[in-house]
Parts: sequence; structure tokens; C-alpha cells
Amino acid sequence: MAKFNYFKKTFTVFITSICFFGTTANAMFSADYEPQASPVQRITIGEHEIFTSSMTLKSGEIAYFGFEPIIDEDRSKKWRTYSDFADLLSKDNRGMLSVFSIFVERNEQLEQVQENAPQEVIPLLKSLQQPKKFREALRGVCSGITGMHKGIGDYVTYVSKKPITGFFPFAEPASPEKVAIKDWIQHHINHYDDLVMSVSSFNLDDMPKVYEHRGIFRNPMSMLRGDYKGLGMYIHAFTGVARSLQNPSLEYMTVNPDANVLMRTLLLKAFNAEELYPGRALDNKTYEPHNKKFSQEASEQFIQEAGFKPNDIAIKLSALKSKFPAERSDANRD
Repeated sequence: MAKFNYFKKTFTVFITSICFFGTTANAMFSADYEPQASPVQRITIGEHEIFTSSMTLKSGEIAYFGFEPIIDEDRSKKWRTYSDFADLLSKDNRGMLSVFSIFVERNEQLEQVQENAPQEVIPLLKSLQQPKKFREALRGVCSGITGMHKGIGDYVTYVSKKPITGFFPFAEPASPEKVAIKDWIQHHINHYDDLVMSVSSFNLDDMPKVYEHRGIFRNPMSMLRGDYKGLGMYIHAFTGVARSLQNPSLEYMTVNPDANVLMRTLLLKAFNAEELYPGRALDNKTYEPHNKKFSQEASEQFIQEAGFKPNDIAIKLSALKSKFPAERSDANRD
């Protein structure tokens, strides 16, 4: 990691600011347009099942959803290497996109940007309307990457720019140490540009009716471009549909988004108290604006009897699945 340490020393900066990113995509549809999704399909490859769907977003972009099992260490390594490169681009204080956005904003050390950033990236950096909020959004990317680093999980759900016909077609992974610093961004674009968003999905052996989501993050280049917006809830909901088709006995999805304020807020606004596991809330102040109050007694009972971790949000799978447009449009689907 000598190259990384050198880069860290050279480009360390201090960043302060608040949520989300600046660039916007031009919408093709009216403001009240609801995204449309195709029914979730099952693809069988040998003994393995992959689930997929597509969705036309308000912007007119088509997002392709995939749910695939981590079948061996090779697949695990490929997803982990993707997250490693995403981390190098977005890491707070020293990720290349974060640092370069500061250089462009301050109009300083531009020679470093010219030498290390692909030509397509420089105008994107210059066009950021709110660069500080973009850097704060990259912090959310980092928190999701940390979750994936702790474990890839039993499955990965992802959104791709291209139709999904099988496992995501990773090229043979090269570790960051084998790629020159100046090539990090271009390598990421060359190998991972079709990936938009991903999340790890875990079975819980001691809770057979529950699965866990961990490590949700957006490709930092998608963050820079400001494309494929509004996928956060849909990637959770699509997984709920795929998981139910795979295992109808599942009842809850649990996630701990405390490190990702945006995702936490999204989930708390989307579900009412009846759609969450009873007694979930330990901090009523967090839930008060969204009418999510529970008693302390219920909270204690929740922890002792259900087995969830104290900061988890546990969502009924029936409620989660209803957030995916294909599920809403097909009354015959389970």
C-alpha cells in the first residue's frame, strides 16, 4: 500500500459539509410519473438461481436489477475488488474524486487533476453545482463500502446499466496495488462503469425468517454523473421480491443504516409503525417526526425475544415488496 500512503500524504484535505450531491439529470417524464418495472424473472444457471427485473426511471434511464448468489471465493473476491476501487475514489479526505473536486473548486493543483483524471471526469468535476454536498455524498458511499468489506454476504443485489442474463460479467480483478495511481479512475470506469448500485444480502442462521442487508452503496462515478437517481428504496424492495420467490417463509428484512443518514431517513419515512417489527424504536426522538414511537417495554422485549441488534430497522417483507412497482402492478404475484 505504499502508493496509497503516498497519495494520502500528498492529497490529504479536511472536508466539512452536509448531505447529498449536486448534478441533476434531465427528466423525460412529468413530475407525477411513477417508475415502471417488469415482473421479476428467475434465471437458472446450473444449480444456481439469479433474479432480474428492469425499471424505467423518471429520467428515461432503464435500470436493470440483479440478485445473484455468492457461489464461491472467486465471486466474493470480484465484488470485494470492485468495492476496493470504489473506496479509492470516494474515501473521505483522500479519495481521488473527493480530493480532485476540492482542487477544481479552489482552482489549485490542477496539474494533479490533469495528470490523474480521465478527460471525461474533469468537466464533470467542474460542472458540480454543490461540490461540498457531492463530497458528503461520497462519505455515504464509504460507509456502504465498509459494510461490504466486513463481508460480501450470501447474495449481492445490484443495479446495472445493461440487461442481466446471468452473473455480473466481471473481468479478472486486479488489486489496487497493481494499478498505477494515475490509472485508478480510468481502471474503475473500464471495469465497473456498468454497475450503478449494490448491496450485500445475508442469511441469518439463528433467525431463519429474516435476512439482513449490509453495505449498500452507489458507484462513485454514478454519484459524480448524477444519473440513475432514486434507486435506494427500489434495490431493497426488489431484493424482497427475489428473496420471497426464493424462500416464501421469509418475513422480515433487517438493516442497520446508522452510518448512512440518507438511507436511514429514506426507510423511516417510507414505512409506518405497523410495517416495522413491534418495538423496534429505542430512540423515540429519531422516529417522532414520522410517527414511529414505541414504548421502552416493547423495545426491551424486541431485543430480548426477536434477536435483532439494537439499532436495526426490521421491515415486514410484505410491506417492503409492495414498494417495487412490478409487485404493485401484478395482483397475482405472491
